[in-house]
Amino acid sequence: MDEIVKIAHETAWPIAVLTMFAIFVLNLRRIGDAMRRAPLIRKLKFGGLEVELDRNSLDDLKEKTDKTFLELIRKTDSEVQRFANTVSIKSTLRLAGENIKANLPTESQAKLKSAKLRVTVHIFDAVFADHLYQLSNYYYSENSNIFWQSDKGAGRRFSIRYGIIGLAARTEKSQAVGNAFRDIEAREALIENWSMLPEQAAAAGKKPSCLALVLRSPESNEMVGILYADAEEENFFGNNEECLDFAGKCQAMTGVKQLVKALGKLRILTSQIELQFNLTKIGQNI
Repeated sequence: MDEIVKIAHETAWPIAVLTMFAIFVLNLRRIGDAMRRAPLIRKLKFGGLEVELDRNSLDDLKEKTDKTFLELIRKTDSEVQRFANTVSIKSTLRLAGENIKANLPTESQAKLKSAKLRVTVHIFDAVFADHLYQLSNYYYSENSNIFWQSDKGAGRRFSIRYGIIGLAARTEKSQAVGNAFRDIEAREALIENWSMLPEQAAAAGKKPSCLALVLRSPESNEMVGILYADAEEENFFGNNEECLDFAGKCQAMTGVKQLVKALGKLRILTSQIELQFNLTKIGQNI
């Protein structure tokens, strides 16, 4: 496995650079074509360069730029997922979930069916700064023996200002709640303080038990990911105080340690293709 990671590490960056460069050059040609066709109506400034475009040319330019940007994101995500498969993220995540399930409080073991326990993992996004990237679909369990992978979740992006995973990312500390989000005041707080939309706050109310485990490389102490778990039963991981203790115990579980090791390898690989667009700063110097 280490040899595979080394080979992927050595080949990923040149391939990614060539792909991104080709996309960028193609987009420059299209921008130039749009500028040459444009009547002198709207004025844009890029540093010392001043260009005037009409509305149609602007719309055409936006459409082509959107397609190019989306293609760049798609290719970057594809590389991240390829790297994740190389270091066996899915199998280690499933094992971590099995460990968590096996160590639940006794009363929670009997509630697996109604609780709909699920787990996934987030990493820092390679495309956008200050964002988290959901690396895997949810794994979920409704009984004591089976842990299935769902068909949704992977590839989503969240600001580090969003929800309990964002709080864990900002503070770099594991977070846990046992009985949250159920009443109207709590849902309003999710909108006002947790950056959620009303429909997201309503969905959060269905999962009052949540864990967001900060995962660190034992070698560098660098944060390499966040293991997220939730359930539809109150106090499923313990009450608010107990579930934070449970989060600490999870760090010592074999499956979680293996997931940390795999995420450490993934971090080495994804660092070669990071773009880190900062959405809050784009255009500030124009």
